[in-house]
Amino acid sequence: LKCFLKMLEKMQQHFLALKPLSLVAAPILQVLTASAYFMGYTPDHVMGRGNKPGWEMVKKLLDADFFAKAVALNVRGPRLNLLPEQKLANIEAMLADLDAQKAALALPALEAMFMWLEKGIECRKHDVTMRKAELEEAERRRAEEAETEPQPIDFTGVDDDME
Repeated sequence: LKCFLKMLEKMQQHFLALKPLSLVAAPILQVLTASAYFMGYTPDHVMGRGNKPGWEMVKKLLDADFFAKAVALNVRGPRLNLLPEQKLANIEAMLADLDAQKAALALPALEAMFMWLEKGIECRKHDVTMRKAELEEAERRRAEEAETEPQPIDFTGVDDDME
């Protein structure tokens, strides 16, 4: 993940050069929108006309703070009070028809952002899976000590990506 962050920092100028454009290729909008949601931006930051991600909104995000937020992003630990768009399942769905090669064809610098996002999602999923397994194991041990059946765990309020 860190190697992609360094590439992102170096390629920041390529993204900033897109700001004067009135339209960009769909993969650019998809990756930037998914990245924004992954970093905690809300639909108010990215939705344009017709309640769809809009370039006129997304390009307003492209500044040094956007890339600093990407570099500082911590994918470990609970994420609570997420909007549906910010949840891991939605972010993955946004990228379902893309891969690094398609991203690179749209904009060579986009490959680095796509790969950063892909690895971030992978790390996040691993973290969620491990923490969920720890909670389930704790419940199994509790039930074993109490000589009862393990109870289903309600993950509500633990991490919105576990639901």
